[in-house]
Amino acid sequence: MRRIDRRRAGSARKVAKSVATALALLLAAACGRSLYAPPACSDGVDNDDDGRTDLDDPQCSGPGDDDEGPGGAADADAEVEVESGSDADAGDDADIGPDGEGGPDAGDDGDAPVDTGPDGEADTGADGDTGDDGEEADGDAREPCEDGRPCDAMPMGRCVSGACAAIWESTADGDRLGQAVALEGARAPVAPLLSPGLALIGAPEGTAYWGHAAVWEAAGWTEAAAWDGGTALERFGWAVAIGPDLGGSIGLALAVGTMTGAAPAAHGRVAIYGSADPRAPVQELPGLLEGSTFGAAVAWGPDVTGDGVEDLVVGAPTFRPGADTVGAAFLYAGGTWTQVRSWSGTPGSLFGTTVARGPAGGTGRGAMTLVGAPGVDTPASDAGCVYLYEGTADTWSWSQCGEGLLAGFGKALAAGTDVDGDGDGDFAVGSPGWNDRTGKVDLFALSAPWRSWVGSAEGDDFGWAVALGPDADGRAGGELLVGAPGVGGHRGRVLLFRFDEEAPLRVWDGETAGDRFGCAVSLGGDVDGDRRADALIGACGSGFRPGKVYLFGSGSW
Repeated sequence: MRRIDRRRAGSARKVAKSVATALALLLAAACGRSLYAPPACSDGVDNDDDGRTDLDDPQCSGPGDDDEGPGGAADADAEVEVESGSDADAGDDADIGPDGEGGPDAGDDGDAPVDTGPDGEADTGADGDTGDDGEEADGDAREPCEDGRPCDAMPMGRCVSGACAAIWESTADGDRLGQAVALEGARAPVAPLLSPGLALIGAPEGTAYWGHAAVWEAAGWTEAAAWDGGTALERFGWAVAIGPDLGGSIGLALAVGTMTGAAPAAHGRVAIYGSADPRAPVQELPGLLEGSTFGAAVAWGPDVTGDGVEDLVVGAPTFRPGADTVGAAFLYAGGTWTQVRSWSGTPGSLFGTTVARGPAGGTGRGAMTLVGAPGVDTPASDAGCVYLYEGTADTWSWSQCGEGLLAGFGKALAAGTDVDGDGDGDFAVGSPGWNDRTGKVDLFALSAPWRSWVGSAEGDDFGWAVALGPDADGRAGGELLVGAPGVGGHRGRVLLFRFDEEAPLRVWDGETAGDRFGCAVSLGGDVDGDRRADALIGACGSGFRPGKVYLFGSGSW
């Protein structure tokens, strides 16, 4: 896979990266902000990892964004750069004109997005589609839906490799569709969700950052319900999870951490939906403090309260009960929605960035809750740590920290599959910043390291997202899905591993540079009826961040 460098090549690139990293560390220290913090602007930190200090850009939203134009001037459109040279234009969308539209292709992808219609805007494709008449001019281009949601965008589209079962594609710039994905296999059908499986997809930056999310039924992949955020800048759909039987209904947990906005939205919230009427929430859990990003992570897991319903853990990585931002995680009883336990981290730790829950097992350790804190500065800045809590215990029983500077251990978590056959659910931890963002994933059989995998090259971000599932062939152990959205100029790659093998069983690559294919992954169960786990993969940086989601059936592996 050819890697696209947007600034320099060779040794100069390595020097620039080292200098940028050093400057970012100094600025992060000065601002008291971790490189793994939730999206923010005007913080003096290179959040988008383009080697430049971020400026005051209202469109800033995290890794993959381009917040600066040439010479450090603010980028007016905040679109992802795709130029392969160092002369990025003011629009940063592969054109050379000052209006940010049309012009020669500088992304080396073979397409020339020139305007062939009367609307004065660049066409979306290079195959004669003008996009000027409100109609589809060819088979792979689509006009926006009225509300910007991907209502008519699937199952059309082009597979990246292998056989895709479905593709969801946003038609609205900036939606970041696929930032969060969850896949659930067959369950007993409960009206009106009658399908053998569900896909839950978040698009947290649609419509002025209100955010969108939708759930789709596997039978024909029809949309069962869709929701919008309640206020501007809420980023509704930042995190999603498919949960338990809520008294006779398939439970869906949909959550978002709010970065800005007026209270109560700025506190963050979690909305829970059931299948009895998936259009309206069964329950809403509000954040406790403004700016806490409550809902930035969610996970269902085994019942520890005795009410017979799985419980829900919610992360709030910027929770600040006093002078310091320590982060927190909150455990709620699934039957009553009462808070039964809360845990907090240390200053700057970003405790609660990720959460996961695993089942009770044969060793009697009890159900476990895992909390990721990728901002912990032990043993080095942003090395990151993960903490394991048993049942409702108020202190952790096990912890592990990352290896080296900016490793970000705990940026990704997955739990639930038994690795070593002892009856306990084990877990995987991603360290996407390990070794200059080569990235690493560690698989643990409870407290014992089981196996590790590493990325192929610096900048891969291997381990940005992880998911665990049963072995597709029914063998003991299971399978691990790893997202590496930095591969190939942020084209992205996803790799599937068996627990007992070092080489990947399957590899998928993104379509174009800037897609960030693999920014979210789910290995949630069988949705195509072949009794094997299937994979749902987000490409949340696709194009100018509209986003795509791909479903791969295990039969194509």
